[in-house]
Amino acid sequence: MADGLYDDPDLYDLVAPRDPEMEAFYVRMAGGGAVRVLELACGTGRLTAPVAASGARIVAADVSEVMLEAARANLGELPNVRYVQLDMRDFDLGERFERVMIAANSLLHLTEPGALLSGLRATARHLEPRAGCSSTSSSPTSGCSASRPETVSCWAISTTLHSAR
Repeated sequence: MADGLYDDPDLYDLVAPRDPEMEAFYVRMAGGGAVRVLELACGTGRLTAPVAASGARIVAADVSEVMLEAARANLGELPNVRYVQLDMRDFDLGERFERVMIAANSLLHLTEPGALLSGLRATARHLEPRAGCSSTSSSPTSGCSASRPETVSCWAISTTLHSAR
């Protein structure tokens, strides 16, 4: 018997089903092509799959080996996806990424004192120096506007991460 939502991938998928709008948003933010993406708290891979299908090279990471096993089963072994077990409060993969995805309120799991700051610092160490909000122009903020609050949040988090370094 599973102890909770994150120990039961089938229950998790019922509570957090696929959402085409959310998937499209994260595909746009990832930027497609050969962009290197780190997805923290990937769960069962519901966002990993469409981002990988867009051509991005993605490291799908989660603290739960059970969730990673479910992601592998759901997606199979894709050549542009690597699965890694890690705790997003403190990790070092020894590499940098153009985008980091922490989707669907996953940051809210960092509830202990200092955990959020520690997690943001670890994430910041993994961002390429010019990583930021995905955009079609040369300015990293041109796709961000008050009319699209999700991109403002993306940029605010990216800016915070660069400041945390």
